Amino acid sequence: MRLHIIFFSALGMTAAGLAIAADTKLKPSLPSQPGVVTTQPVKPGVTDDKSGFTVFPFDLTVSLPNPMNGTVAVANIGLGPTPPRPLLYLTCRRVGYTSRTDANAGCAPPPAGLSPPFVWGDDVVSIPIYIPRLQPGGKYVHTLPFWSTLRWESGSYEFRAVVQQLGLDKPERVTANNTASSTLTVPQWNQPDLVPVLNNPMDGTLIVRNDGLAAAPPTRLRLRCVRTSGQDNQSRMCATFIPIPPRYARDYYWDSRPQYGDYMYMNIPALAPGATWRLPQAFWSSLRWASGTYSFQATADFDGVVTETSEGNNPSNYSTMVIP
Repeated sequence: MRLHIIFFSALGMTAAGLAIAADTKLKPSLPSQPGVVTTQPVKPGVTDDKSGFTVFPFDLTVSLPNPMNGTVAVANIGLGPTPPRPLLYLTCRRVGYTSRTDANAGCAPPPAGLSPPFVWGDDVVSIPIYIPRLQPGGKYVHTLPFWSTLRWESGSYEFRAVVQQLGLDKPERVTANNTASSTLTVPQWNQPDLVPVLNNPMDGTLIVRNDGLAAAPPTRLRLRCVRTSGQDNQSRMCATFIPIPPRYARDYYWDSRPQYGDYMYMNIPALAPGATWRLPQAFWSSLRWASGTYSFQATADFDGVVTETSEGNNPSNYSTMVIP
């Protein structure tokens, strides 16, 4: 089941932002870093056909650059000012693939360094943007501050910006221009693609291939090990029983996680397109395993430092090993 999860931008949303987006009767504060607002002189009003009173209808129009560059522009082309804080949603969906695998069907991976309430969905990313009050002729340009940090996989992406009318004290009379769309295409040729593979049953064969068409810089691989059975199995950890020889301690080391198994980290050198790294058999043979059953899974580029053709194939297959 795929979930559509609202993602809050880094411009002043709090953990209560989800409730605010759902209940449009509330009036959230403006972003702490507003975009650029320009204004024009107020135009004269018009007479309402029904009431006979002079009114100043506003009219918001939305535009997106094509290709998308992380900015959204909203202009008031009506005769009156807009109500406070209209809400605009910017959505992103990955709609095409140019890579060999499509395990990750979502938008870009989450922005680096962001923490909750920033959440990324696996299918659609939805970003709420609050528009300041605009006078007639006024324009607001919003720039996503984390745009330059996003690591896009190769493929095609579709963006859509929509001004929400629900909750406004005075909704617009003309809403046909409240929606704009844009696209972004990321080519495959300029990205590496790191793929880990384990033999099953596990015999120490662990490789990392660069299936992409660009070189990959040095990375770290994480090998998860869980001891699922065996004598004196007080926990699920492996490191308690298999110390790493000192001569390998520079490139290989354990990180123990009680009740969740152990994580062995391995330094992987830079890999040219089509190159393969192999775990040295001398290292594997130097480990001393206690009797029991072990389960393994490897994750390439565990730290997420490489923008790849596909991030979805970084986890390997599962593998098991039985020591009598």
